[in-house]
Amino acid sequence: YTRFPIFQTLSGDQMDMLVPLMVLCGFNRKEIIFEQDHLASRFYILLEGEVLIRYKPYDGPPITVTHILPGQVFGWSAALKRSVYTASAVALTRGQAYGMGWHELYRLYGEYPETGKLFLYSLAIGIAERTGSTREQVVEILRKGLLAGESLTS
Repeated sequence: YTRFPIFQTLSGDQMDMLVPLMVLCGFNRKEIIFEQDHLASRFYILLEGEVLIRYKPYDGPPITVTHILPGQVFGWSAALKRSVYTASAVALTRGQAYGMGWHELYRLYGEYPETGKLFLYSLAIGIAERTGSTREQVVEILRKGLLAGESLTS
């Protein structure tokens, strides 16, 4: 999976630290991966397939926000430690993704700080590309979320 930019900054040893913290998730065509306003339990890195992100306004039909292609991050509300997803994800094709919860991201950052920082930075680049934010803004949001988690467990 090193062909994807999100993993390219990590060495083989660092990937060996990261992969056990992620869950390999398979999905079928038209399967709902997560729904808007449901608990944001995982963010995903698409490995193969295509995913549609939809937003449903309270007073209208669902709107297509974007198409996710392999190597892209989606469901990042979970990485930002938000309580619920702000949109839904539906598989357009059969596919696979790595899923990771905030607690696993926190664990990576705590147990392997250098690997955690590199992965966090790559994750921030992926999120920033989609939101129009700068990667520094996203890194700061992610870092604050991780530090807030640290104070909750202390």
